[in-house]
Amino acid sequence: MPTASNGPININYDVAGDGLPILFLHGFAASSKFWARVSGVFSTSFRCLSMDIRGHGKSSPGPRHNYSIAALAEDALIILDREYANHAILVGHAMGGMIAQHIAARRPERIAATVLSSTTCFAPPHEAVEDLMQASMSLQLMSPEQRESNPTLRYLSTLDEDTALGCCEAILGLPRYDLELSLLGSPALTIYGDEDDQYVIEGSKQLCNSIPDCQESIILGAGHVPQITHVEAYTEALSDFLQDLDVIY
Repeated sequence: MPTASNGPININYDVAGDGLPILFLHGFAASSKFWARVSGVFSTSFRCLSMDIRGHGKSSPGPRHNYSIAALAEDALIILDREYANHAILVGHAMGGMIAQHIAARRPERIAATVLSSTTCFAPPHEAVEDLMQASMSLQLMSPEQRESNPTLRYLSTLDEDTALGCCEAILGLPRYDLELSLLGSPALTIYGDEDDQYVIEGSKQLCNSIPDCQESIILGAGHVPQITHVEAYTEALSDFLQDLDVIY
């Protein structure tokens, strides 16, 4: 598993396939393995990069104050630089989608297309973030067997306190990137389950309305992780979007 360094932070990532790069960005308390079933489908046609966000998976943690969305986006750009990927597709889930929004808004020249998956442009309610914290803490009490038996927990990471608190503070301080994305010149897709939390659904719709060239895909019967629970529907929606792209890299 290759690594890219951002100062003292080492970011681990996977590479599979060849072609136009796709960088997969997981959400809070997940890891690069979260995307395994999806990236495996697309590695026959694309160069799939799946990173462990700092403090997650095998990537090294940082101090609590270094977990802004901007800092996490810098880690992602360093991976693209290391892979000589000047133009890439970003696929970001939840917190990973917030990172993708930052790059699309602030570094649009690096973007071939953006997929915003089960994410929002609005800062979530405090109680939702508190639930994230509780869930990350409960993982430490579970045996590997318990986690492996639950498909929604199988790909999650146990977090140190600085990472958990820093990421939650970053999520609560989410800038309104949708106000900047009206100038985005590349295509985008918002994809989410119709049974996800209402703030995610509303934020996804707002993002789709804000980006000039944006499609929307709703996975029926799915909650927050359709790429795990409804992988066939998710990969079909993503495939339809990617097949329509006309980009040069």
